[in-house]
Amino acid sequence: MTNLETGQPDSLKTPTTANNPPRRTGLILHRADTVMSEPVDWLWAGWLARAKLQILAGDAGTGKTTIALDMAATVSRGGCWPDGTTAEPGDVLFWSGEDDIADTLKPRLERAGADLARVHFIAGMYEAGRKRTFDPAKDVAALSEVMEALQRPVLIVVDPLISATRGDSNNNPGQTRRDLDPLVNLAIERRIAVLGIHHLNKGSQGKKPLERVTGTHAFAALARLVFFAARGEGEAEGERLLVRVKSNIGPDDGGFRYALEQAPLADDPEISASGIVWGEAVQGTAADLLAQLEPGTAGSPAMSDARRLKQDQALALLAAGMSLRDVEREIDVPRATLHRWQKAA
Repeated sequence: MTNLETGQPDSLKTPTTANNPPRRTGLILHRADTVMSEPVDWLWAGWLARAKLQILAGDAGTGKTTIALDMAATVSRGGCWPDGTTAEPGDVLFWSGEDDIADTLKPRLERAGADLARVHFIAGMYEAGRKRTFDPAKDVAALSEVMEALQRPVLIVVDPLISATRGDSNNNPGQTRRDLDPLVNLAIERRIAVLGIHHLNKGSQGKKPLERVTGTHAFAALARLVFFAARGEGEAEGERLLVRVKSNIGPDDGGFRYALEQAPLADDPEISASGIVWGEAVQGTAADLLAQLEPGTAGSPAMSDARRLKQDQALALLAAGMSLRDVEREIDVPRATLHRWQKAA
């Protein structure tokens, strides 16, 4: 017989002694009836989960980093999320490869009302007595070690997430997955939420939302949740939405309106910082919500006439007895949109 833990035939097992520890080789199996089922451990229900990787993506200027800092501030002080629920307070680790800590990141935290003693910026690494830049592609082990000194680490922000990969992330999905595995494993082992900030492909309006995420499909595939920060253009200029694009563990639609505002700090008026002002919740699929903001996509102001024609065609087909599934295939409109048109008719 073969031992499932060692992967060796029982007849070949070597006695375990202090000088001869058990060999750890072979396949690991967990029989289903020995695994304890458990619910998703949410930091923010439906949006941020412990032990998971989630991605916040968006174009430049949409306020991705400011949103992440607002989330960090909410966690640090046990504040309220945009849906009115209360966060359980915890420690946050924040790494940014693009913004300065003193003149950008800390002022935004202050404006968001963070408990600054619970937010820890990753400023670099010492190696052989010399300081160097922190590299999220190879320094995850050090990140895990430092958590031992924190009271209650619950969130890590990596900005940008692509820095945790090596080489060309556009052409090698297998390598991208392997590069991100240390972060994913860290999330699982430490029961901590990992939030990666990411960019969208330029000129990708009109494509399916997940196809717009920069790099290989491995980024969106590996993340359990993906949400977009979007800014309106044309007639929708000034509007901003945080929309949920993908979730393998909860609702995968809906979002919140938000505004990005610049203002002096209350305790130091000479310093100005951008901050997030949350608005109302919005309902709908990511494709429909994004279409409201971006000209040239179905549902946007620039396409309103074409959309009205599709709506009329869809309602006519539904009235004739065609199923939602068949109409979806016929005119290429998401079923959730068809259902909403049908209810409003």
